Amino acid sequence: QDSQMSWWPKQSSWETSSFNTGFWSPAAESWFQKRLKEIRDGAAKVKSAGEWATALSVCKQTPKVRHRNELIHWEYLNHIPPS
Repeated sequence: QDSQMSWWPKQSSWETSSFNTGFWSPAAESWFQKRLKEIRDGAAKVKSAGEWATALSVCKQTPKVRHRNELIHWEYLNHIPPS
C-alpha cells in the first residue's frame, strides 16, 4: 500500500481537525507558525494522512462546537427578513 506523505495536512484532514472552528483562529495561526518554523529549521518530518489526523487532534469537542455554531448561524440567517 502506497501512502502519500506531505509537509502540510490535506484540506480534508484540516476540515475534520480541532483547528477547523469555522474561522482562522489564533490557535490555528499559532499552529501554522510553529509548523512553518519547524520546516524552515529542518526539524519537521513529512506525515501521512493518519499521522496528520493524530497530530491535529487537539480537542475532541471541537467538531461538536463547530456543528452547533453552524446550526446557530443558519438559524440566524434564515430569520433575517428580506431587504
